[in-house]
Amino acid sequence: MIFMFSNFFENLLSGKRDQSIVQEFQKLLGEERTGLDVGCGNGRLSKKIQEQLNIELVGVDIYRAKSAKIDVHLFDGQNLPFPDNSFDSVFLIDVLHHAQNSEILMKEAFRVAKKSVLIKDHYYENKFELQVLKIADRIGNFLAKVPTPFYFKSKKDWETFLQSFDFQTIEWRSSLLPKITFSQCAYKISK
Repeated sequence: MIFMFSNFFENLLSGKRDQSIVQEFQKLLGEERTGLDVGCGNGRLSKKIQEQLNIELVGVDIYRAKSAKIDVHLFDGQNLPFPDNSFDSVFLIDVLHHAQNSEILMKEAFRVAKKSVLIKDHYYENKFELQVLKIADRIGNFLAKVPTPFYFKSKKDWETFLQSFDFQTIEWRSSLLPKITFSQCAYKISK
């Protein structure tokens, strides 16, 4: 049953999800032309961003997918294997809720970024939304065998997490199924 839902999520819903992320990132990106996609998975979304927003992306993940759509480097989940200021921008797309220590990963993202760090993730406002996020995360990551530790943040947690940075925010809701929506947030933190 989980396999069936995973295929449904991957094949039917990911296209809509990906396009909404590309549209929101288009609003946030400036002159950035090179980027690092941290936690890129198979690079499907990275490839779409690269093609539609004219930005050259390299990926990094804790595993290398067999069907990777972009150049993917391996890393230990905390230390990015690149020198300081290697990329105009670093993308953290739906990855911080998987990171055991999101503060360390943020510091690393800032270290390798020249201009900005772009974050896209979810937030919850109540216990029901948190449970829906956990279910969707488990289903969406099942086939790739991505660990799902559920380090989701509330809207207030995000504000606290980012309080020491100068950032822009975009928020929107996207639907998984009719009447089941997720709160999405994207942040651009400029250096």
